[in-house]
Amino acid sequence: MKKILATILAVAMLATTFVGCGSGGDTGSTPDANQPEGSTSAPEISVCIGPEPETLDPALNKSVDGACYAIHAFEGIYKFDENGNTIPGQAEKVEVSHDGLTWDITLRDDIKWSDGEPVTVDDFIYSWQRAASPETASDYANLFDVIEGGADVYQGNADPSTLGVTKVDDTHMTVKLAAPCPYFDKLLAFPVYYPVRKDVVDGNDGWTQDASTFIGNGPMMLTNWSHKESITYVKNPYYYDADKVTDSTLKFVLLEDDNAKMAAYDNGELDYVFQLPIDELDALKEREDFGTINEIGTYYLAFQTEKEPFNDPRVRKALTLAIDRNYIVETVSKQGEVPAGAIVAAKVTEGDSTFREVGGDYFSVKPEDYEKNVEEAKQLLAEAGYPNGEGFPTFEYTTNTATLHLGVAEALQNMWKEELGIECKIAQQEWNVFLATRP
Repeated sequence: MKKILATILAVAMLATTFVGCGSGGDTGSTPDANQPEGSTSAPEISVCIGPEPETLDPALNKSVDGACYAIHAFEGIYKFDENGNTIPGQAEKVEVSHDGLTWDITLRDDIKWSDGEPVTVDDFIYSWQRAASPETASDYANLFDVIEGGADVYQGNADPSTLGVTKVDDTHMTVKLAAPCPYFDKLLAFPVYYPVRKDVVDGNDGWTQDASTFIGNGPMMLTNWSHKESITYVKNPYYYDADKVTDSTLKFVLLEDDNAKMAAYDNGELDYVFQLPIDELDALKEREDFGTINEIGTYYLAFQTEKEPFNDPRVRKALTLAIDRNYIVETVSKQGEVPAGAIVAAKVTEGDSTFREVGGDYFSVKPEDYEKNVEEAKQLLAEAGYPNGEGFPTFEYTTNTATLHLGVAEALQNMWKEELGIECKIAQQEWNVFLATRP
């Protein structure tokens, strides 16, 4: 197979890079010893999308790479096809009421867990109540607020059993929404809405940490997790569409350093790498094994809004306006991104219009308007008590070790100093430490 080197073209402010698929020849590797009986021996595909994940529990995932691991091992009511459209996954059919408030879901009659047990409505109801509960502390619990009673549940004001989902029988359930939600099908394809099994999860917080206790319902199944080294998946023989799933063993190699990933790819140890060293992008784009795909996403900064001076919205807006997004996408990341004028990405659509066409931007991102933005930033900073940055405390900008994020951090550090007279220092953390640190 031909090796492919690739990068993502994002339609937001910034994105990430990846190297892509295939190998210079069959590796001759065989599936893990824990591979289920009846699985077919096939070449191993080695990929790297990131470092050691915190967990493979879909309710507790908080990262893009973690979602990728979850998508292989679990499946929701809906799933995404190769064009990014939602299609039925575990559902046989979904009927939506005329007012959009009631979703009647019928599960397939051939869906099973990776140990052969049937997937039922009870599994989905348990999983949604668990994910919405504040006791679970899911980063995405708020995504259940579209369901009737969901906001009260995740805010701790109501018992999870009050979530607006009702069992009709083992394969039928009804979901009541708090308000019409035209993107609810997409939420039903998102990891936090994936099912997990009560008898597997309850009383075993580490159920995802070992293949012997890991049970999923997706196209692939975990056979080995060598922590901080690799995660190995093989085809789930009980998946309803198993004939369309590769027989190859899929090995996720766990690396954090972008340069180490690139070296492993060039040495033939990897077939696909996500997130390349940004200082090598210009040269990599000249290679025959380089390609691009599109991605929708928004690169954003999170402030500690409970701490001074970031508890003042004028300060936050000043720092925001002083960012030259065109410089970043053209000089730092260089992956074809579009400067973001608001949090929802430019190409998110509903009907014939994009969200940004309807909602507008928070501020102009036109190159010719940058100086005007800076002047407004200076005025806001002065109103907040920091004229020309005087008296503004030096603060810490925390990021992980990816070269892209360091490049962005250094660019912002320079912009804030040059335009506003504000100093910050950059602190890099390993990925899992960073996940625990960020707001």
